[in-house]
Amino acid sequence: MKRLTSLVLTLALTLAGMAHGADGFKTGGVILYQTNDVLLTRAPEVKVLAAYTKAIEAACHEYFTKEASPKSPFYVVTAVKPGKVARVWFITPDEKEIARLEPLKKKLEALPAIAVKEGPVVFAIADEATIKSDSQKAENPPIPVEWQKAAAKSPKENLVIPDDLLALVWPDTAEEKAAAKATVDEFVEQILDPLGGKIPRPKAWHYSESHNGPAFMWTISEQDIASGGGYETGVRIQAFFGLKEKTGKTPKEFLQGFLENKQKGNVKVLSTCEEKEQGMFTRTCLEVEEGKYRILYSLFWTTGDDLDAGVVMISGAPKEQWDRYAPIFNRMTNFQLLDMKKIEADAAKEEAAEGKK
Repeated sequence: MKRLTSLVLTLALTLAGMAHGADGFKTGGVILYQTNDVLLTRAPEVKVLAAYTKAIEAACHEYFTKEASPKSPFYVVTAVKPGKVARVWFITPDEKEIARLEPLKKKLEALPAIAVKEGPVVFAIADEATIKSDSQKAENPPIPVEWQKAAAKSPKENLVIPDDLLALVWPDTAEEKAAAKATVDEFVEQILDPLGGKIPRPKAWHYSESHNGPAFMWTISEQDIASGGGYETGVRIQAFFGLKEKTGKTPKEFLQGFLENKQKGNVKVLSTCEEKEQGMFTRTCLEVEEGKYRILYSLFWTTGDDLDAGVVMISGAPKEQWDRYAPIFNRMTNFQLLDMKKIEADAAKEEAAEGKK
């Protein structure tokens, strides 16, 4: 078999497992075949992926309570493409068992698949005996025999797991190519004037800004709000400078008060995140359901004496559409608020203009 370049092999989810008896099937772990950045773009939320793996586990358990369990190591490899289509392969030391498992394969492929974007998501479910053994500690993720045979015949030398292998064993149909293309979000760089910051903006989305003294606001939304209307889906960034002078509170204290008030309101808190350094800021977040919307509040504050600033980033969409937009919001969180060189250059121009008067 030709040398395969593995993107990543991480044991990312360890499911608690169902209360199965000695017979049947119980998940020992789930192996993801792709890096975190790829999964953030393509995959739904972890809980959605976990629910799908639970459904696969339940179907396997039902099957193996009636049929003989396969020998270890045993993996159920599942690939899901845009358009909610899935295909399943089995890995077992006895290749003859694969034909016996054909009814299970059909049953698993008939399960409602998760929605993925831009490209396939691939994972393998291993039973407890496999996870406990040494066989699953290989450098590369488990590769089905069909994939290995296809790779051996391919003229391409360095095949990337899993995308290149899937292209060999499960080529995209015209419909699948169209489904994948429809989920691709093209981004452009948006400058946050007048501070010169930068943020990735979906190309088809709209940009507007509104500033008042030391308070700045930028809105990037799917709907056009130029005429003064509201928007359903988008991101709004509000930056406040001179907070300590105006409020008597540090930026962190000011934003923590915002968080506390928000949680006391008519919202359902879904999650929070720990404080984390991001550039010159420290970030935390609060995710809630608020009316018909699901909203992620990302809060940033400076900690030094050089800059007294706080930022609130509000990413929101209708609850039923959150999975579609969450990867976009995740990408937009990595923005730059200030371009100090631009600010200094603008200040120098203003001083020069004043000197000529």
